Amino acid sequence: MKRSLLAVTIALVGCASNKIEITQSRTTSPGPFSRLAVFMSIPANGFDRGIYHGFQRTIASELAACGVEAAVVQGMPADRDGDAPTSDARLIIRAREGELATVTTVDQYGNVLDEKAFKHVDLALWLELRENKQKRVTWQAFANLHLEDSGATVGENFAHRVVARLRSDGVLDRCR
Repeated sequence: MKRSLLAVTIALVGCASNKIEITQSRTTSPGPFSRLAVFMSIPANGFDRGIYHGFQRTIASELAACGVEAAVVQGMPADRDGDAPTSDARLIIRAREGELATVTTVDQYGNVLDEKAFKHVDLALWLELRENKQKRVTWQAFANLHLEDSGATVGENFAHRVVARLRSDGVLDRCR
């Protein structure tokens, strides 16, 4: 009994440092799409690129299970309101506001030993799905991220949350 209680306590403490939540969303008559361009523009200065790669891998596989082929691009599209020629729709994820804390470690002589080590990040994100055929935004959401850990798992968890919200809002309706 003590051993299982300890394992549960460790699992809860380990997960407590990261919080990813989609706080609100709005859907307006989404149409079907089979190809999605995902643009992700979040601060990367000192921020672990593993988060981006975990997100990229996971969102592509989860959308594929819903009959959607996804291409993930780091950064913003050149024309926010224009059509993406190789996709039916585009999902833009960008930071609205936030704070990225990094630490620079120096020795007693002032020599930099470790520059821009990840410490924590608090971001408010804005998500927008624009369908090319309808030429309008059909889904919007806001998300908050508080991260004290970094790595691919964080990106995977964020991708899971985004796809789960798209499913629950009725945007993705062909999922296995």
